[in-house]
Amino acid sequence: ALDAAAARCPVPVTLSTDGMGTGRFTPAAESAAYFAAVEALTNVAKHSNATECRLSARAEEDVLTVEVHDNGRGGAHVGKGTGLAGLQDRLAGVDGALEVDSPAAEGTTVRISIPVSVIQPV
Repeated sequence: ALDAAAARCPVPVTLSTDGMGTGRFTPAAESAAYFAAVEALTNVAKHSNATECRLSARAEEDVLTVEVHDNGRGGAHVGKGTGLAGLQDRLAGVDGALEVDSPAAEGTTVRISIPVSVIQPV
């Protein structure tokens, strides 16, 4: 699903899922991670003026981490009325966390962390 989300973004996206392992997560965790990635990519396309973006997903120590980094103008934060506030609320429903690092003129990194349990091998 992240492949499709990356392909739909008008900003070129490099996708890395090297640290994902071979299992599945709970449906709530998978859904939250997917929608968070889509929202972050939408924000890149709408607000960043970026020319490239990286999307990565990895699972380590029972935490699923999705990170979106762009080379745009920066300056994003949760309180600015963007989709980031809604994203933070969605993640709270699965005990997830949102971190935004966005210094002016240095791009933006959005990091989504969701506690997970692998529920079945694929």
